[in-house]
Amino acid sequence: MKPIPSAAAIIAVLAGIAPTLPAAEPVADFSLIDDNPASPRHGQAVSPRDYQHQVSAYYFGDPG
Repeated sequence: MKPIPSAAAIIAVLAGIAPTLPAAEPVADFSLIDDNPASPRHGQAVSPRDYQHQVSAYYFGDPG
């Protein structure tokens, strides 16, 4: 069972006084060839940077 946050913690977050995390460091860039024949980018190199500031997910699997 997940712990329920205290009212004080929720108020601190909403008030903006909760501790902040340091800015995330950029990760190394990479690109892979889109091997999905149903994809509009089939055969092209695809990189996470193509989707910056968008929600995205990555699945690495065997295309064959």
